[in-house]
Amino acid sequence: MHEVLAAYGLTDHFEARFAEVATESSRLGRVIRQDRGYAVVATESGSVTAAVQGQRTGAVVAGDWVCVDDATVTQVLERTSVLRRGVSARDDPDNITEQPLVANIDVLFVVCGADRPRKAGRIERAVAQAWDANALPVLVMTKVDLLDDLDAEVVSLQSEMPMVEIVPVSAQTGLGIDELK
Repeated sequence: MHEVLAAYGLTDHFEARFAEVATESSRLGRVIRQDRGYAVVATESGSVTAAVQGQRTGAVVAGDWVCVDDATVTQVLERTSVLRRGVSARDDPDNITEQPLVANIDVLFVVCGADRPRKAGRIERAVAQAWDANALPVLVMTKVDLLDDLDAEVVSLQSEMPMVEIVPVSAQTGLGIDELK
């Protein structure tokens, strides 16, 4: 029924959720871009710009599966995962809320370049966010052709993060490109 949306990751789970809430005029879609008050949604008949009903921070994020009626997102299907960050209020820095960034992801690529010093804390935070989002983190090391000892760098990273796959990549030599795909 939704062959075009298969390329956007449509699963039987989301088709079933859509069938439960859809009206006769509803179209199933996946949010591919979200801005204040509207979202660009990939549907079976192409991309549409749709207003977001009851817009509030995090109401709709990229990756959400939604019902679209008359160029309006009327329903957000239950998310299977959410990548989020903490945000403090301007007037009260101790009041931290969560801001969803992207939904329904399976894999999160954490990218770090070998052309600059590695910041372990940044990588660890991104990996922790991926696990928290129910997504599999994959560390992508770019520009590895600049390293003197790639194997030592990979061993070092693997010892710091034994549960994370590491994919060394070089656009110059082509190393890792097929694996990344």
